[in-house]
Amino acid sequence: GDAAAATWIFGGGDSRRRRNSVETRAPAGNAFFARTDHCDLAGWKKLLVITSEFHAARTEAIFDWIFGASPKRGYELGYLDTPDDGLAPEEVAARAEREAKSAENVRTKLAPTYSTLKAVREFLMCKHDLYSANGLVVRALRAAADGDDDALLASYGAAKKKAPPRAPIFVAALCFGALAGRLLRR
Repeated sequence: GDAAAATWIFGGGDSRRRRNSVETRAPAGNAFFARTDHCDLAGWKKLLVITSEFHAARTEAIFDWIFGASPKRGYELGYLDTPDDGLAPEEVAARAEREAKSAENVRTKLAPTYSTLKAVREFLMCKHDLYSANGLVVRALRAAADGDDDALLASYGAAKKKAPPRAPIFVAALCFGALAGRLLRR
């Protein structure tokens, strides 16, 4: 983000050639907004995706899915992995296990189900835990109740698990795009 941009510019890079991604919360958002806010609009066909080693398989599955969604634009994607330096072996193992499950989910469930860019957007905004209002709350409650692996949380800089909330929280969230579509079909 900002540090990479500063390094690029102060290192002699041309600020007109550097493009930062929009604020995103997950790799699916990174891929979606890289495509819709940058590549589709600028006409870019080649993209180099840089990520850490433990994250590479899921990132590749996600970017291949979203950049391959219809309408197809003939993108050429390359991938570059960076070392997992700074993480303890148990943290890398915890992340790698989670990433492998997520990559498999992308390939076997998400990509076949959401094969158009419109469907990908609907998924992100209405169903994804880190973009939909309901998903954000459900995710927080699930993490508090079930607790994630301490090594996994530590690898993201999180403190030890907190106790679950005392009272249940109920959230009603509507995805207006999906709701409007259902109402118009009646």
